[in-house]
Amino acid sequence: HPAEAFAQYAADGVERVVCEEKHMGSRAVALVCKDAEAATARFGTAGPTGALYTRTGRPFLDDPALTEGILDRLRTAVTAAGLWAEWDTDWVLLDAELMPWSLKAGGLLRSQ
Repeated sequence: HPAEAFAQYAADGVERVVCEEKHMGSRAVALVCKDAEAATARFGTAGPTGALYTRTGRPFLDDPALTEGILDRLRTAVTAAGLWAEWDTDWVLLDAELMPWSLKAGGLLRSQ
């Protein structure tokens, strides 16, 4: 129960606890390159502009087009935030939680 956890934090001298709602997402590691040229130069790929992996290192999705679509949205966000220039890089590795969870589990849900 949360009251027990808060009591333990207080007993340990923790003055402030920040709580956040847990969303139903799937943990992913996203390798996002600035463009296809950066992906080829850095990782030797031909075509993909990055990769999505599960926390255990397997491909996150079976559909390359869907993977590339997610990478494109992430790349757009990195570009809008100015991170390519700020970090002086043409690739980033993000530890993320992708939502909705059903995107990842759709095949599993349909097969059961």
